[in-house]
Amino acid sequence: ARGYARVRRVARTLADLSGHESELNEEDVATALELRAEFDALQGVAR
Repeated sequence: ARGYARVRRVARTLADLSGHESELNEEDVATALELRAEFDALQGVAR
């Protein structure tokens, strides 16, 4: 549940920075997931 909330929060931030004021779109969520995967890889977190 925490991971889901974090991905949503990052996706919402990306949407805000892009000027999207409506609901989250697929691209923002995909980017948030990609950033999470990259961060986890740098930290050595296994999934």
